Amino acid sequence: MLRWWDELDAAKRAHLLDELEPIPWARLDPLVESRVLREPRESTPTDLEPAPVYPRELEAAGMEIPRTPAGEPDVTLEIAPSYALDAADVKQRMTEPTALKPGESVYIS
Repeated sequence: MLRWWDELDAAKRAHLLDELEPIPWARLDPLVESRVLREPRESTPTDLEPAPVYPRELEAAGMEIPRTPAGEPDVTLEIAPSYALDAADVKQRMTEPTALKPGESVYIS
């Protein structure tokens, strides 16, 4: 899984370890057993999308969320669980307001 580990500098290794830490590794064995090694009972959705953004909470935390003319968020935003689990975490971690561009896809970690 990490065959390129030796190519990372110390800061990138530390960042990767921080990203991996919240993963519930003990829960993976049953998932591998039921989803990889055996045929799943249910079909896997073919239209998986990122979790919805809750713009009001993020805007309250100081993030500017662009919107479509219909008022829907006009960004694809994913926030790493190691960065924040909710808007309160975002507010605590953000040191200055963040503006996103319409149509932008952003991963915050």
